[in-house]
Amino acid sequence: MSGFPLDGVDRLFLGADEIHAIWRSVEGPLIVGEFCLVHLHKSFTGDEFPPDDPTLPASDYSKLGALKVIDSEPHSGSGSVTGMYMTESAQHEIWFYDAGLHRLERLDLDYLAYLDAVLVTKGTCGWQYLFADVDLNTTELHTTAADLNVMLEKFPEQFPEYDYEPLRQRLEARL
Repeated sequence: MSGFPLDGVDRLFLGADEIHAIWRSVEGPLIVGEFCLVHLHKSFTGDEFPPDDPTLPASDYSKLGALKVIDSEPHSGSGSVTGMYMTESAQHEIWFYDAGLHRLERLDLDYLAYLDAVLVTKGTCGWQYLFADVDLNTTELHTTAADLNVMLEKFPEQFPEYDYEPLRQRLEARL
């Protein structure tokens, strides 16, 4: 991890090899989520590898193969992962791979912000699209947009300690 800026990482440094949760709502509209956050050391030195998807354009395929997996959905069967990509200037970028839609999207957040967002969204499926430069009005992302809308309607009631307005604004900007 030479050259990786570690300022502030210690405040959210995982105390275990991974932290994993899978859940679904029991009342009202169905909301589901999963996250499996991987300790950075394990991500960079262990056997956590991104999936292989030769259907991606060559540049995305290469980037997918270079990701260091920091989050995944191992029990849902989605195959989706989020990874860290180290640039030549030793800066890190966070990328989300949606295996079901064969999409690789750069996220507009850093590692610490990613961990914070997992806490707020509880790993609701597709939450990463709130931080990607995408149009959620497309046919392929319509269901994801609807699910995110339900999350943002229900979570403020269930988790009043979190401010969901910034996520609501991100959703509206992508619709």
